[in-house]
Amino acid sequence: MTTSTLTPLLSTKDLASLLGLKTNTVERLRCQGHDLPRHVKLPSGAIRYDPKDVQDWLDKNKHKTAASQLAAA
Repeated sequence: MTTSTLTPLLSTKDLASLLGLKTNTVERLRCQGHDLPRHVKLPSGAIRYDPKDVQDWLDKNKHKTAASQLAAA
């Protein structure tokens, strides 16, 4: 695998922006063990998120509306 095939990782600030949260809120939730996307801790101590993991987490946590539940039944 070459670096040109790697997807750039998201910072905590990037993730917070995507979720509409403050950076310190995401940091606090992560430190408290809340369900967030999987993260990578770099040797520098920086936390990064793989965009695919973020998308998977969002998909997993989508709530179905009553209408979509009725349509599926």
